[in-house]
Amino acid sequence: MNRLPASSVQHRFWLLVAFASVAGSLAEIAWVSFYGVLTSTNIGEVARQVTVSFSRELGETPMAAPLGMLIHLALALVMGCAYALLVWQPFARRAGMAVTLLSAALALAAVWALNFFVVLPALNPAFVALMPYAVTFASKMMFALALAGVLIAGNSRSRKQASSYDRTSERSEQGFLFGLRPSDTCPWRPAYYVSHRRSPVGHTLRQPAQA
Repeated sequence: MNRLPASSVQHRFWLLVAFASVAGSLAEIAWVSFYGVLTSTNIGEVARQVTVSFSRELGETPMAAPLGMLIHLALALVMGCAYALLVWQPFARRAGMAVTLLSAALALAAVWALNFFVVLPALNPAFVALMPYAVTFASKMMFALALAGVLIAGNSRSRKQASSYDRTSERSEQGFLFGLRPSDTCPWRPAYYVSHRRSPVGHTLRQPAQA
């Protein structure tokens, strides 16, 4: 039975991972923005502090906030790819939806703990003080939920497409073996399918013309 080409499978895999990572990043941004609206927290300052964590010089420029958004997106892609390669692809993908959701939540919880208890206190303590721990932890859970949700949905769609491809390939192989040809109205039918004799299912058939 034929399978989708390996290059096509890899392309779809990385496209799905990238889309899931961006979805996670946007979900996190939406959550922090929602919190900012409720509490009058300056979201621009949050984005600026992301840049400051990488470069204090860049953090003082007028482009600090937009750069912070880009840095956040780049980090989201890194986290999404790391999760997909180290966790999802090896075992969570086959284990199902519940394992994917749980593993994504645990992975992002670990990232949050590393960021707010190890990395950021050393690089940029001001960022840690911008929002309560509960809010920043919830933002990572939103990231995990969006990441896992897109991966689950994309994987389900890929399986359906692969199954459809396999069925089509199988019909094609059977048609080749039994001397059938493609048709506009059905995947394969006899080469002498035209007019005057009825088949058991009501189609009209005719014996091929003698040479």
